Amino acid sequence: NEEMKIMQEEIFGPVVSVSKFKTTEEVIKKAHLTKYGLAAAVFTKDITRAIKISNMLKAGTVW
Repeated sequence: NEEMKIMQEEIFGPVVSVSKFKTTEEVIKKAHLTKYGLAAAVFTKDITRAIKISNMLKAGTVW
């Protein structure tokens, strides 16, 4: 859940956190709850949606 350390802090190691969402607005809100933003990743089959979400994320790098 979003209260876990891995969801709130930058973990420098080979880890990944996965979070479910129902709307684009919800995922952007969840992503912006952390005070860090070094990197983010977007996984979807819809390239248009991926670009839209990537442009909305406040992160140093978005894959």
